[in-house]
Amino acid sequence: MDSDIYFELLAIFLLIIANGFFALSEFSVIASRKSRLQQKVAEGKLGAAKAEKLHSNPDKFLATIQVGITLFGTMAGVIGGATVVVKLEQAFEQSPVDLLAQAATPLSVGLVAVAITVTAVVIGELVPKYLALSHPERYARYVAGPITVFITLTSFISGLLSGTARLVLKLFGVARSTDQPIITEEEINLMINEGKKKGIFDDTEERLIKSVFDFADSTVRRAMTPRTDVVGIEANTSPDKIIDTIIEYGHSRYPVYNRTIDNVVGVLFTKDLIHHKLNPQLIILKDLIRTATFVPDSMPLSKLLQDFRRKKNQLAVVLDEFGGTAGIVTLEDILEELVGEIQDEDDTKAPPLVKHSDTIIYVDGLVWPGAINELMNSRLPEDRAETIAGLVISHLGRLPERDETIVIADMRIVILEQEHTRLTRLKLEKITPKAAD
Repeated sequence: MDSDIYFELLAIFLLIIANGFFALSEFSVIASRKSRLQQKVAEGKLGAAKAEKLHSNPDKFLATIQVGITLFGTMAGVIGGATVVVKLEQAFEQSPVDLLAQAATPLSVGLVAVAITVTAVVIGELVPKYLALSHPERYARYVAGPITVFITLTSFISGLLSGTARLVLKLFGVARSTDQPIITEEEINLMINEGKKKGIFDDTEERLIKSVFDFADSTVRRAMTPRTDVVGIEANTSPDKIIDTIIEYGHSRYPVYNRTIDNVVGVLFTKDLIHHKLNPQLIILKDLIRTATFVPDSMPLSKLLQDFRRKKNQLAVVLDEFGGTAGIVTLEDILEELVGEIQDEDDTKAPPLVKHSDTIIYVDGLVWPGAINELMNSRLPEDRAETIAGLVISHLGRLPERDETIVIADMRIVILEQEHTRLTRLKLEKITPKAAD
């Protein structure tokens, strides 16, 4: 009789262990990152290729896991410690306590049920899942071989279950999505924020990663130098004046236009004038200009970057919706969208954003309102204008005067510097809703 009890307890324990193996397999494979599994495959790690295959075919894998969990769970339930229950019941019936003797059957069944349940939950569920989540790719490689064999043995049953599940979903009008992203941009941002809190990322790394996502949504309009700031050379400019312009501004490329900046005829490279430096009168501009590249202001920056790389180009003339020149965009402008302002050794202008305190910031008029919101946690509209200067003019419906104060959303804005029709420097102060009223 005692040997039957030991055999029964051993059988139940082994079935719970088997259930735990399938729980470990399920969580380790599903929680694994595809990129890491592919890296392990490239490194030739044992079981990595099979684990990556399981991860790529979740339908068959999950159906097989469910078969295993159900099979071994049912077997554990069938055995159910019947011999142990009988043995406990006999012990309670012989108890001198009448209450225990009278409740021998429910007490025996209850104790065995609680013991099996606790063991099944801890050993068969929680511990395996915690292990799987701690090192998912490692355990996925360990279980991939046995699970692959089990898939082969139960392929008919798991296929039948998967087909039935798809049929039920279809009857309820639920479409199975096969093209959902494994991870979304929002989830990555949450991971970055959590990583920064734990010291995995510093401020620079955080800004760079987030800039990549912003870059994917950015257009040429956001990065370009507007036409009011473009330094160009008129096609009939004298050689001496061309040299003076190049010395004054120090750019490597200049758009060349005929009469008006809306009629750009080419681009002049400064390096093409080097051998004329001692004798400027030998400069024949029409022989030096190169073909200009024209792009719409709505073009994605990512596409323009690809075009620059493919054509080995570094400057394009930006056209507005009417075909006029909206500005120019350079490779440096694109890179600054990713890594921030790039200061040359000769640059002396103030940084575009200077945070004076938690509530005050000084900005260039060309700064995007979204950049201010990100830095100050403010609520400036981001869809009404590409620049803070444009937002102010749009809000007022006119050109503001110097030292004029405007309140937009939760920011008080003061015009500090102005050049003709351009707002070049502004002071923004974050205010409370009551102060805004």
